[in-house]
This record gives sequence, C-alpha cells and structure tokens, in this order.
Amino acid sequence: MTEAEWLAGENLFDLYYFSRPLLSDRKAALFAVGCVRLTPLDAPHSVLRRASDVVEAAVDGQCDLDEVRSVNGAAGELCRSVVLDTPDHFKALAALRLTDTPVSSFVWQTALFLQKVLEDLPGTGGEPHAARRLHCRLLRDVVLQPFRGTRGQRLSRKRRQAKLSLLQREWRSATALGLAEGIYQDRAFDRMPILADALQDAGCENEDILSHCRQPGEHIRGCWVVDLLTGRN
Repeated sequence: MTEAEWLAGENLFDLYYFSRPLLSDRKAALFAVGCVRLTPLDAPHSVLRRASDVVEAAVDGQCDLDEVRSVNGAAGELCRSVVLDTPDHFKALAALRLTDTPVSSFVWQTALFLQKVLEDLPGTGGEPHAARRLHCRLLRDVVLQPFRGTRGQRLSRKRRQAKLSLLQREWRSATALGLAEGIYQDRAFDRMPILADALQDAGCENEDILSHCRQPGEHIRGCWVVDLLTGRN
C-alpha cells in the first residue's frame, strides 16, 4: 500500500489488514466501538450500544469478566441473526489475534461482533457506502501515520512510537496533558484544536500531530494523538 492509498483509501478491509500489525489490541477494540458510536442507524440498537459501553470500559480495566461475557453472548446472537458467513467474515476472524486472557478474548470477540453487525445491519443511515467511508476515516484516527520514514516507507509501530516519544518530553506541558486527558474521559473531541494550540505553546512543531488535531472530521477514543499524550497504547 502506498501513502496516497492510505490517506484516501475507502476499502476498509485493505486498510485494516495493512494497519493491523501497527494496532494494539486495545486500539483495535476501540476502533470497533468508535464505529458503533458514530455510525448513524435508523433506530437506536440497545445491544450494540450496551456492548460498546462494556468493551470500552473493559479495555481500560473497568469491567469484570462476567459483564463482558454477558454482552459478548448478546452481541454474538445479534451477529448470527444478521451476518452471513462470507469469505470476508472469515478473513476478519483470521485477522483478529486474540490475546491469552479470558477478558481480552471476550472483549476482542465482542468487538468483532460489533463490526460485523454494523456492516450488515439494515438502516445505517443514508448512502450505503457512507458508513464504510466513515470507518476508514476512524481507522486513520487511531493509527499513527504509517508512512513517515525516508522515501515514504512504512515504519514499524515500535519505530514510530520511539520517534515521537523523543518529542513528547519537550511539549507535554501540564495544560496539554490536562486537555488530552479531559478529551479522552469526556469524549470531548471538539477540543482537539485547543489541544493543538496548547501543544504549539509548549514548543511542538510536529506537523503530523498539529494537523491531526486541527483537521475537520471525527475522532474517537484511541485517537493516536490523545493516546500519545496520555501514555495509552
């Protein structure tokens, strides 16, 4: 995949498989939750919303196994009622690498159910492909720009995080850190441009970071700039 394809691509599967090695399990689960929260549905769906809340709490260690198992079962039933076993479904299953702990496994499986239900549930509001384009934008929100090495080659997650961690110490002011944590806790992503100003005041000149904060469009928990500042992976 080229940088241009990453920045403008609208094929969710291509983008997801390309970026999966760069995503922590936490970020991938939050991506699924963000898709549920921001995709317009013709009517509220209580199973989707409840499962989203539990997955989001679980990745931050604020939910126990019984609660995750409960919503996992409900989401699984919904998934089986609306999703056919297509090749894409099996590819998605193969791409999701479950971790060893029971809670993480249930969280992961529930996140997968959320994604598949959302893709196949009738009534996602408006143009059929609009939801998929939204999901591509949200994926780019949680994945740090993969093409910032020499000659535009893809950087590994470790190299990209190490590169930016050198900058963190210079501009992690109390104001910027407080803003970032508040944005995360309150889901107040309308404050992202204010965060950019605070980072600049602290000496940040990284264009990737500043432009990500200021660009129009959606942000979700797992946003790579907010995670970078708050120490989440």
